Amino acid sequence: MDSKRAHKQKKAWVKTAVAINFLNVSAQTLKRYRSINEGGFLLEGKHYRSGLHSNSSILWDLEAVEEEFIHRGLVRVQADKVLAEV
Repeated sequence: MDSKRAHKQKKAWVKTAVAINFLNVSAQTLKRYRSINEGGFLLEGKHYRSGLHSNSSILWDLEAVEEEFIHRGLVRVQADKVLAEV
């Protein structure tokens, strides 16, 4: 495999500023969804990663976060349908 192809297959981790623009959410919302917060569902190592230092940027896997948002949206829609039938 050549280096260009290997580079394309590597996960792209982006800073919060890029993530909020792509996902159309605020920085506070995105950070609130992290698993270190009560009710947070984005997992460290899968959806985001912290840097080595306390002042390092949080990096996000846009594809994984978007998939989680879609999944949770579908679950909510299904739950609303069930509640409407009761």
